Amino acid sequence: MTDHPTFGAALAAAQGEMKNVHASAINPHFRSSYVKLDALRDAVLPVMSRHGIAVVQTLGGSNGSATVATVLYWKDSAIECGSASVTLRGKNPAQEMGSATTYLRRYQLAAVAGVAATDDDDGHAVGYSDPAAPSSWPSTAPSLAELQAAVTDNVKRRGWSRAELDEVVSTSLGGRTTAQVWNDARALVDLVAVLDSE
Repeated sequence: MTDHPTFGAALAAAQGEMKNVHASAINPHFRSSYVKLDALRDAVLPVMSRHGIAVVQTLGGSNGSATVATVLYWKDSAIECGSASVTLRGKNPAQEMGSATTYLRRYQLAAVAGVAATDDDDGHAVGYSDPAAPSSWPSTAPSLAELQAAVTDNVKRRGWSRAELDEVVSTSLGGRTTAQVWNDARALVDLVAVLDSE
C-alpha cells in the first residue's frame, strides 16, 4: 500500500492510475452497450485499495424509491460522496430494487473514481460483425410505430400514468420532455430511412 500525506493526494494518485472501462454488456431493449458493475469494480477497487482507500456503498430506500450512498474511507477520514435515488414503479419490487441499486452503484462508483465507460472498439462484444460500422448502430432500425408500440407496452406493463412516464423521461434524459424525445425519435427514424436508401 502506498502512503500519502493527505486523503486528496491518495485519491488523486488512485484516479491517476485508473483507466476507462470498455462497455462489455448489451441492453437489448435500448440496443446500447454498458459497463457491468463487476467489471467496473475490478478496474477501480484494487487501485483504490493500493492507495489505502476503501469504498463503501450502502443501499436504502423509502416511499417506493431505491437509494445508494457512497462513502470513501482513508485512514481515520471519510468523504461522503453523496447519494442517488430512483423511483421504483415495477410490479416486482424486489427485482426492480436489485436492478436499480446495481445501476446506481455503477454510476456512483464511476463518478467517484473518475472513470468513464467507453464503447468497444470493434463492436464484437455486442455481436456486431461489421468492424467498419459503429458498434452502437443497430443492424435493423425500428420503425416509429414499432418504437411507439414498445414504449406503450412497457408503460402499460409497469402500470405508469402519462405523468409518471413524463417524470421518468425527464429524470432519465436530463430534463427533456416526452414530446422532445418523440420529436428526436421521428427525426432519427427519418434519418435512418434516408441513410438506408443510399
